[in-house]
Amino acid sequence: MSEASAHKLSYSAETTRGTMNATPTFIRLPDTRTTVALVKDTLATERLTGDRFPAAPRTGATTVAGDIPVDLSYDTYNPFIESALQGAFDASSTNSAKAGTTRKSFSILREFSDITTDQFHLYTGCEVASWSLTAAANGLAKSTFTFMGRGAAAPASVAPSSSTFTAASTTEPFDTFSGEMKIDGVASCIVTDYTINVNNGLEARYAVGCEGSEDPTVSQSIVDGSLTVYLEDMTLYKKFINDQSIALSLKLMDSSSQYIRIDIPNAVISSGTQPDVTGDGAIMLPISFTAHYDSTLQSHIEVTSLS
Repeated sequence: MSEASAHKLSYSAETTRGTMNATPTFIRLPDTRTTVALVKDTLATERLTGDRFPAAPRTGATTVAGDIPVDLSYDTYNPFIESALQGAFDASSTNSAKAGTTRKSFSILREFSDITTDQFHLYTGCEVASWSLTAAANGLAKSTFTFMGRGAAAPASVAPSSSTFTAASTTEPFDTFSGEMKIDGVASCIVTDYTINVNNGLEARYAVGCEGSEDPTVSQSIVDGSLTVYLEDMTLYKKFINDQSIALSLKLMDSSSQYIRIDIPNAVISSGTQPDVTGDGAIMLPISFTAHYDSTLQSHIEVTSLS
């Protein structure tokens, strides 16, 4: 019986999208939770059999899909963030990445190490279809990378040929109280929870005579999210009424002062922003938003990672 404690998860960046490198270096992840797996459509026949027993369905075309949920930490998941943004960290003093058009894919390897046969499962062409970041006050920053891939190798009893492995990062998870949340450049302790989503709109491309998906299509970069804030005054509510955008800057930090900062300079407040009163206690203001192009940033989102 395989145990979750023995499950290993690693990834290797691909040079050619959809193809594992000839001598891949797999980087182990410190969190091995995942649902990444082969997915097959089900094709149901309309055939009538002449009795009450339905005809057996067929399985259809294949793809790879699933999530890798993590406690976000410094530098550990930067390659996945690059894939989500389709933009690379610039490796300069700012070490920032913006949403762009440069796609990045990975070979993902799962190892059920307490099974002695067919324990290695390899998936290729895996891109981040969407990235979500969610946190509440006095907690850890939770993040989920949702992948779409192109191919799955048959289970094997040995790791891919010529592969090497790098140990998992040991950086600690970000908490939600060491950093700061700025709204319009002002940091204040009014935000109780938040969600930020980045969606690339990846869709499989199937063709007649081909079992797997071709290179997935990609749509616009959709960034949206929500905040819940204490209602201290009507400043934010009036921005909603007057159709004014807000600037958001979220900084997550660990105990070693390593941090990641997410800047959304042009966030448009959407419907549902109203100070309802449904019971006793503090009045809260839920804010939903969508991110849009900012001429100064030349993008609609930027992620900075520094120590």
